[in-house]
Amino acid sequence: MDRGEFSPVRIRMVEKRGRCSYKLGQEFVWEGWTGPRMCGALKELLRPYVFMCSLGAPSWETDKSRWYLSCPSKKGTVWLLEATGEKGKCWVA
Repeated sequence: MDRGEFSPVRIRMVEKRGRCSYKLGQEFVWEGWTGPRMCGALKELLRPYVFMCSLGAPSWETDKSRWYLSCPSKKGTVWLLEATGEKGKCWVA
C-alpha cells in the first residue's frame, strides 16, 4: 500500500565525544520505515526525527533543514540529519 512520498534522510556522525564503534564522518541513509542497520539505542532515538526531517518539518537549528541529535550515551556522538531532496515512496507490505 502506498503511504505517500518522503525524502530519504542522510545521517552522518559529526562529533565523537567518547567511545563508539562508529567513525567520525560515517554515514547512513534512512529509507522507508525500518531504516539502516545501526545501534538500536541510536536508531530508536533518531526514528521520530528522521520522519520529521524526511517530511520537511523545520528543526530548531538556525538552518531549519538540518537536525543535530546526540547519542543517548553521555559520552556518545552527535549526528546530523538532512533530507536528501530525492523524493521516493514509503511502502508498507
